[in-house]
Amino acid sequence: MVENPERTIPISVRVNPREWDEFKKLCRREEIVSATAGVNILIVATLKKIVSLNDLESLINKEPAENQENEPENELKSLIKSIEELDQKVKVLEELSQNQQQDIVQNLAQVNQGLTLCCIRKKGKRLYIRATLPLKAGNGKKSQELKTGAIANPEGLLIAQLKAKKLETDLMLGRFQWNDWLS
Repeated sequence: MVENPERTIPISVRVNPREWDEFKKLCRREEIVSATAGVNILIVATLKKIVSLNDLESLINKEPAENQENEPENELKSLIKSIEELDQKVKVLEELSQNQQQDIVQNLAQVNQGLTLCCIRKKGKRLYIRATLPLKAGNGKKSQELKTGAIANPEGLLIAQLKAKKLETDLMLGRFQWNDWLS
């Protein structure tokens, strides 16, 4: 299993509930699914509130007049530079996240090759164990999924793998109990 020594830091933005609802509607309408695209929309929306995009472009390209204070323009240029740097960092974080997800899929396939009575599945950002288990009430068996509580990352895959091996052992020895798995 490949370990990623870098840790990601979540980005937190405080928005009032009405604006947050509008932002969520915009993301759904635009079919935004990536963090970069969502942050880019948020940045553009924020900039539009500060100054129109036409004014913004003219301020960026405008040469400062000699002997004249241009503090608002300099502040705006500084803000734009900061936003561009933030955008680059978000793109790097998203690329790292995509690489990590590809690694998880590859490692998941390797882990599943070592399992015989169950398999680990990734659904969204979580990992689940799928196996043929006794019915909770009554006789018979059925293919079912168990929650692992693990997030789809290298550490979560290790947790899911350990739980899958325990499940296989319990099934082989005939000591599977639903109470051990319900939480």
